[in-house]
Amino acid sequence: MGIFRNSVALCLGFALTLSPGLAAERVLLDPDWNSPDVAKAQKALEAQRAANASPDVRRDAELPLTLPRWGLSGRIDQPTSDEQSRARSGQLTGSIPAWPSCAKPAADPKPVTDGSGLWYTDTYDYGCVVISISGDRSAKPDQDFPTDARPPDECSDQSSLDSTETDTRGRFDMQLSLNRIPYEIVGRCTEEAETFCRNRAARCALAGRLILRGGSPQ
Repeated sequence: MGIFRNSVALCLGFALTLSPGLAAERVLLDPDWNSPDVAKAQKALEAQRAANASPDVRRDAELPLTLPRWGLSGRIDQPTSDEQSRARSGQLTGSIPAWPSCAKPAADPKPVTDGSGLWYTDTYDYGCVVISISGDRSAKPDQDFPTDARPPDECSDQSSLDSTETDTRGRFDMQLSLNRIPYEIVGRCTEEAETFCRNRAARCALAGRLILRGGSPQ
């Protein structure tokens, strides 16, 4: 994950089919579209697209991806009923813990991808807080989860969710395994919003508010 290079993504298909050596270095992962959280959200998303539900849904449909595009609601504190139906887990209620007063409540994602449909990065600019969410079907050589995509998830340990870290240098980086695909949530905070970046419970609450914005099986 991290910084994606367009040239790598464009050449990936050729590498996997034409070069055994390169194929061994990059493994194409298959999302689990039958997972209950994806299946429920995908069904709701397809119904909203068929009903021409909203400009956001129509716009998101124009971004072709072969993996679930997990992202955030338009207003982080007030997801719509349509967005609620596409939530990955449970009912989205209330605001994010420790969400800074300097941050805007709404942000439109700025997507980055290419024609491969294998990866994406969505960036949500809330002013003093910027959140980036990325997903990538192609595992890289330095990852130690090339086949089952099980990177560490800091929210799996519930023993110290209320802990506040003393120094995150205005940034946090979370790795999650969702539906057999590695995802990354990166936050960048100004000095005014650093309390949010240091708050582990807030970061985990953010990860729990993911909704399905797009993607479809091949």
